[in-house]
Amino acid sequence: MKKRIAIILAVFMISILVLSGCGGGDKADNTAAPGKTPSVNTADATKVEVPDITGEIIDTGDISALCPEGWKNYPQSDFTSDDEDAIDTKTLDFRKGAETEDDAYTTPGVTIRFYGVDWDFMAPEDNFEGEFKAWGPMDLNGKIASGLIGLADSEKFAIVYVDVDGGELEVMVQLEQFEQTISLDDDDVLAILASLEIK
Repeated sequence: MKKRIAIILAVFMISILVLSGCGGGDKADNTAAPGKTPSVNTADATKVEVPDITGEIIDTGDISALCPEGWKNYPQSDFTSDDEDAIDTKTLDFRKGAETEDDAYTTPGVTIRFYGVDWDFMAPEDNFEGEFKAWGPMDLNGKIASGLIGLADSEKFAIVYVDVDGGELEVMVQLEQFEQTISLDDDDVLAILASLEIK
């Protein structure tokens, strides 16, 4: 049952990725890979003072991020591997207030994905189709983050792209789960985004 729920969530997140507008590989200003222009103009970014949050740095070998105190890290299965115990080293999943394995599906959280240095993202725009608003760009300790926040009752999530050394990371933020909420402006969420690293 848990594996089925995980697969459903994976399909859901892939569909959101399609909606968020991946691609645009021919546009030189659409990427943050080394030697290329980031997807947003860094001069337009609002500098944000990121608070000092305690927690544990989770390092998968490919990416790393701060998992704040009060949050739980859920290693993600690598569905492309023949080894059913293999962990996806390009994904991190943190849940606020979670304590047990089942809490991963009932608490708001942050899922971070790295698709490789050659993966290009389309810069979020105010006129994105659907009930969304643009967020950012924000300068979080030198890392530029921008994205979209869902406005409809059925869209309790945000998609954020963060330019870091070595590429760009996609961050899916589940803003509400079972009446528990988080915000992109929360200190711990900002600390997670500012801590992102590509190995």
